[in-house]
Amino acid sequence: MRRRKMMDGLQTRHDERPPADGEHLSRQERRCLQLYLNGLKDADIAKRLDLSIHTVRMHLTRARHRLHAQSRVEAVAKALRSGIIHTSLILLLNLSFVVGIFLDEISPII
Repeated sequence: MRRRKMMDGLQTRHDERPPADGEHLSRQERRCLQLYLNGLKDADIAKRLDLSIHTVRMHLTRARHRLHAQSRVEAVAKALRSGIIHTSLILLLNLSFVVGIFLDEISPII
């Protein structure tokens, strides 16, 4: 019966895996999440990894489901907390620059 389901296309190898938490993300799922964290859009991630945009979206959706997240942002936050992906130094510098500009803008108001 199992073989028949697979042959009918009702079940794929991915469907056979038990639901996993974030530690069991595929390499491509981790890479897509990392690039999403770094600010790349789906099309840019696709170009960088030489994948179709549909495949990138599939990887991000699977990562979100495996991390039990409601959104991509929540998936990134959970992946960061669990050490699956890491904040790059460039991202930290960009954030500190933006925060500095924001503080300069609101300092006359405060």
